[in-house]
Amino acid sequence: MNKQIIIIFVIVFVLCILGIMMLNQSHGSSEAIAGHYAGQVEETCDHNDFFGGSYSVGRTCVEWGRTIEKCLRPGCNGVRITYRKEPGGHLFGSINSTEHAATCTEDGYIEYKCTNIFCGKTKKDITQKAFGHDFDGVDKEATCITTGMRQKVCKTCGTTYGETMPKCDHDWDYDYWFDGDCKTQGFHCIRCSKCGFTYNERYSMPPVYGDHVWDEDNMIVVKEETCISAGTGKIKCKVCGREDTIEIPKDEEKHDYPDKPDGHHNPNCEDMGYDYYNCKRCGDQKIFTTEVDFGLPHTFVEESRTEPTCTTDGLLVERCNKTNEGFECGKIQETVLKAPGHKFNKDDVCTVCGYEKDLDMADILGE
Repeated sequence: MNKQIIIIFVIVFVLCILGIMMLNQSHGSSEAIAGHYAGQVEETCDHNDFFGGSYSVGRTCVEWGRTIEKCLRPGCNGVRITYRKEPGGHLFGSINSTEHAATCTEDGYIEYKCTNIFCGKTKKDITQKAFGHDFDGVDKEATCITTGMRQKVCKTCGTTYGETMPKCDHDWDYDYWFDGDCKTQGFHCIRCSKCGFTYNERYSMPPVYGDHVWDEDNMIVVKEETCISAGTGKIKCKVCGREDTIEIPKDEEKHDYPDKPDGHHNPNCEDMGYDYYNCKRCGDQKIFTTEVDFGLPHTFVEESRTEPTCTTDGLLVERCNKTNEGFECGKIQETVLKAPGHKFNKDDVCTVCGYEKDLDMADILGE
């Protein structure tokens, strides 16, 4: 009697499994291996007559059911695969699912598990996004002289956290600078409008004082500066009354020119006519234009000529005789006349100067 009950239980269990697999095949999501079809045969070697020792692999949700035969030829590891049944695909349903509610930090979701007991594949469907903490609490605000504190508690999940807030910056509403003078140390004073704190930089070390405030407008000149030397003067501080002798830098523009010109330059074709004045101290020259130039080109005429000889250069001297308003240019131009050299006849005598060519021994022997 016990054996009959066990047999009946096994038959019912197998029928349930077959029913689930058929349901998966008709309703499951297809994740089948692409590129295969029922009855397809694949061989990894070409020993067609040596396959044997077959065994079957049942189909799953994602893999084909197939028969595999091994090649019996010695040393060959080839196989023949015959595809029988296509994958059934996963079957996800509410029967085998678990719902997870959303929290402050995690999304809510339903987790489905494939009803094929040999698979175990799961998937998640998000039903609600995490809604975040709902913190409540009292903050102690930070100031420019004290730190703040933030203590929060989530009203949903009870999570707590504390945070120290750093001091904020001062808000300076008073800013005064005094550069200092020869009697009083300079300082910088600032004040915060939030806390009333005042900071004065004059307490810093070492103390820094300003320069004297010299009364330059009332300086007494002891020695006047010139174009070549500095002068001296006596000056007084407006603040402390100190007197000091200072140097007045030389003034390169403070020349001592004569009342009458030191000379005159007549105009010519290139230069204008002008009077010139020389500084009595440094010799600096200033000019005042008096006449315009004649304008180029020059008009040169021969003034003298020295003809060249066979061995000596000659010289041509020319003078520009262009005039304008009673002035003559007078520009001198010299031109060198190159020596032409001897002109020997067949007797080696120069036909110009009579110079006889010297013959060396090689010329006499005809070598």
